[in-house]
Amino acid sequence: MTKELKEKIFEMRRKGMGYKTIAEELNISPNTIRSFLQRYKDVDFSFCLECGTGFVFPIKRKRKKFCSDACRMTWWTKHPEERKPKAIYNYVCPVCGKAFIAKSVFTRHKGARRESFDVVGSSPENRKSETATKIPLILVEKY
Repeated sequence: MTKELKEKIFEMRRKGMGYKTIAEELNISPNTIRSFLQRYKDVDFSFCLECGTGFVFPIKRKRKKFCSDACRMTWWTKHPEERKPKAIYNYVCPVCGKAFIAKSVFTRHKGARRESFDVVGSSPENRKSETATKIPLILVEKY
């Protein structure tokens, strides 16, 4: 049985056609159609979003959208609007006023200017006093 014929059988069955109807349209024995579909009862058939080729995958798994990694990467490159947006935070340095999108970059910036962030020295007496305060991280907005 050819790949195209298998795809047609799956497609017709998905449309709700019975064994006899499929067999009459394709000029195949109804028993052949029945045994073929019983063999593949634990699998589903899908079409690749990028190239349109059909492929079979197990029913109990997540539905596949692509036939290969190459098709998946090509499709997502062509359709960036389909991606779920990630939360983006803006961080502003309270000392110099420079804005950062990534917290890790802000932390590195803060580490390079440690003396600016420590208002008073690091002795234990100064840490307890009211004048020894750390400048807090300012979260500007989330969009």
